[in-house]
Amino acid sequence: AGIAIRKLDGYQGSFEVEPLALGGYSTLKNVYDCEPMPEGLSSAEEDLVLGVQGNLWTEHIFTEAELDYMLMPRMLALSEIAWTGKEQKSWSDFQKRILLHYPILDSKGVNYHVAMPEGVSDNEVIVGCEKLYFETTDPNVELYIRKEGRTAELFNGKYKVTSSEQIQVFSQLPNGRKSNIRHINIRKMEPLAAIVPKDVRGPGLRCQWTNTPFTSEAALDDFSWDNSIKEKEPENARKYLKNNENGMIKLNAYLKVPKTGVYEFEGHPDWLRINDYEVMDNSQKSKRIVYRGQVALEKGWHKIEAVFLIREFLAMPVGKIKTELLWRQKHKDWESIKPYCFVPGKAS
Repeated sequence: AGIAIRKLDGYQGSFEVEPLALGGYSTLKNVYDCEPMPEGLSSAEEDLVLGVQGNLWTEHIFTEAELDYMLMPRMLALSEIAWTGKEQKSWSDFQKRILLHYPILDSKGVNYHVAMPEGVSDNEVIVGCEKLYFETTDPNVELYIRKEGRTAELFNGKYKVTSSEQIQVFSQLPNGRKSNIRHINIRKMEPLAAIVPKDVRGPGLRCQWTNTPFTSEAALDDFSWDNSIKEKEPENARKYLKNNENGMIKLNAYLKVPKTGVYEFEGHPDWLRINDYEVMDNSQKSKRIVYRGQVALEKGWHKIEAVFLIREFLAMPVGKIKTELLWRQKHKDWESIKPYCFVPGKAS
């Protein structure tokens, strides 16, 4: 039998910068570090293991170039796992030797993955002066930045920004091969003013839902909600829809911000608004991965509204769509929004 040791349809870097994949995190080093022989096998059982296996499902792959991008260079790491004993493996030596393979792939017209700059969102929000820090999953690459109207320049991954602007960043291997280009939109904004909550009646979220099918937000004014309920856990809202049917869930709450600054939200909402300011619009994006949005907020209370369209879309089954929602102060730890939410509505 073969041993399936690593998915090659997982993300080779941050889901924010890599093309759509089936999920999971599977960098070149993740693949190289895998040990194909499961622990606990007897000698007789080990003799039955004939080789290694890497799976690549192609729901989101439409061209040969995209296929090559997902396979290479991870397939080279998979090959070394099959041919090299655990004691002879060396990640640092592999990194040097793999540089010799890239020109060969170039000569044969094979596309391959080049690690892109990570650590900064495509839509970055700042309040004052801030340093942005870029990093990559491959120490062999160098980072380049291109400002508007200028040529690309080598930089060390740190970029000081004081105003709204647009930049482009990419990585480059020693053979000159460049990664995909990332377009970063930096917005400097004043924090949204805090508001006074109205008709608060206790901790939790107000969950509303309908089994009416929707394909866009344009139809949201032409229906009535089936019901509403106080719900502490956002993910539990999913159970109020009938299984495998289209519909919509809306979560409303007040969010208590402990300190003025930039806050980041993560989840699968089609739309997310804070004080009616649009933080995310993912209505035309796959729900297979989570998305992030940033906004500057004053200390105090803020109204939050998250809308989830439940539908078959971009190969995502209805039953797998999630309605969890996380938040954090920028660069801090993620947490559930539940501790800071209160249900709007008159006391009953």
